[in-house]
Amino acid sequence: MGNIKIQPVTRENWEEAQIVPLLTYWKGYGKSLIMQAESMASQLGCKLSHTSTFSYQSPEFYQNMGYNVFGVIDEYPDGIIQYFLKKRL
Repeated sequence: MGNIKIQPVTRENWEEAQIVPLLTYWKGYGKSLIMQAESMASQLGCKLSHTSTFSYQSPEFYQNMGYNVFGVIDEYPDGIIQYFLKKRL
């Protein structure tokens, strides 16, 4: 399923490998996981959440959750782009 790492020491919430099984894709589980992680991170004093995703995954999902792109790597083969996104909590 992936994991969410919350680091109160650095006051950041790093969402890593958010993988939701295909059968649950449109049921809102990903949105629910992100919202819960952000809530927990805020309660622990985190001020920033960040993650990365690839163009073939769904960077729009994170953008719809309020994340902003702050960097890209566009040198992968086949036009693949890696997006780095962040959100103030």
